[in-house]
Amino acid sequence: MVRENIARATCMVTRMEPDRRNDEERDDAAEPMRSDAEKMQEHVEDLGERIESAKSDWRSKQQDNETPGARPPSDDEGDRSPSKPT
Repeated sequence: MVRENIARATCMVTRMEPDRRNDEERDDAAEPMRSDAEKMQEHVEDLGERIESAKSDWRSKQQDNETPGARPPSDDEGDRSPSKPT
């Protein structure tokens, strides 16, 4: 009985070794992916900040009468279609 238990335990350990190796290989392969994901997240955050900055800049330009083209046309200007150059 003891021999059977030892043999069974040895079999289980032998079966677990490839699993442990596979886990290590998977972890090694996953590390570059984690690094790439972290870099992408940093880029997303940077892009979000740049978008918010551009929106804020555009809003301030829309409020400034001195910035050409930033203000929406007034009602009477909106009725006219732009003239085509000839």
